[in-house]
Amino acid sequence: GPDGWLYGRHGVLAKSSVKIPGAEPLAGIEGEFDCAIWRYHPTADGGRFEVFCRGMTNPWGMDWNGHGDLFFSGNVNGHLWHGIRGARYDRMFGEGFFPHAYRRLGPCADHLHHAGDWGEWTNTRSDDGKGAHDRFGGGHSHCGLMIYRGDNWPAEYRGRAFLCNTHGRRVNSERLEVQGSGYVARHEDDFLLANNAWFKGVEMVYGPDGGVYLADWCDYGECHDSDGVHRSSGRIYKITYGKPNEIPPRLRDLNKLDSMQLAALQTHPNAFFATHARRILQERSAIAGEGIDEDTVSRLWAIATTADSTEHRINALWALHCTGSLGRAQHARLRADNEDAIVAWSLAREFPSQSDLLKLIAAGGTTPKIRLAIATGLTQLKPAERFRVVEDLAQFEED
Repeated sequence: GPDGWLYGRHGVLAKSSVKIPGAEPLAGIEGEFDCAIWRYHPTADGGRFEVFCRGMTNPWGMDWNGHGDLFFSGNVNGHLWHGIRGARYDRMFGEGFFPHAYRRLGPCADHLHHAGDWGEWTNTRSDDGKGAHDRFGGGHSHCGLMIYRGDNWPAEYRGRAFLCNTHGRRVNSERLEVQGSGYVARHEDDFLLANNAWFKGVEMVYGPDGGVYLADWCDYGECHDSDGVHRSSGRIYKITYGKPNEIPPRLRDLNKLDSMQLAALQTHPNAFFATHARRILQERSAIAGEGIDEDTVSRLWAIATTADSTEHRINALWALHCTGSLGRAQHARLRADNEDAIVAWSLAREFPSQSDLLKLIAAGGTTPKIRLAIATGLTQLKPAERFRVVEDLAQFEED
């Protein structure tokens, strides 16, 4: 993830508990869990594991948009979800895992990719994406998710979500629009239709030239097929718009760049370079044990506070966060920013005291996105301090 944690997904049909063999339990462990998004950090608190959010059925793909928000794809009970830390989502069964949730969140898409209602998803398994389901998107089940932030495809595709449709032999496309404190996903025309009956897309990623790599499991049957016959039919495609630009020689091995050069890549139009430059900065910081040099911190802070693009600003903030280069003074300044995505990002990384939260709300400058960040972080306060903040949030009827 852009925050330097390793993220993973867990399905509904088995429960897990987590530990490192032969070691003490990790910080953050909450007992057994099933369908969820989880994350792990090997050095925070000596090793920390967290269940990030719970519910859905089988989350099969995930990615972050340019404002730092997480999304994941799934099957059975919804194909696209907005990932919120601590959230409880609709799930297939097993509500006993969180019986006191007042109301569970649903997917952010305003549509289905199959005919009928939620209860008719089983019909799509035998339809192979044809017939009634074809014009809706091919079927209920999805694998992989990519939010395109490369620089090869046409501009209208940037920020759009792409999902491999398991039964529909295609790639679905969704337009993500801000709605209230979250998002709504609007249905776009299918991006790609495969002419091979065995096509089963499983993952899409954009590369250094902005072209997209599409992994195809390439097997007959649907997701529960288990004959184990085909082990050499998989394939990888590359999808480009025209001929991609040549990758400059200096960017062919980012490990050879110095820290200032890696910092400058946070404004590259292809987020591939920002992502890997940030990862290398984090690795160097962890190895050195003392963060990154002051000049690099200053360069990243300048991008984070003065760049014209919100996406570039948040890229730089992720880099500062991953390397342990943001303190309380910097977060206090970010909480006063005039861009609500920046304020919400800061609240999710460095949660302030109850008194500071009450002042922030009383000042009248909050937006739905900022108030969601406050609500999401309330478990970081002492239980006795939470309710007063909730009372103040509850005055905003639009939320």
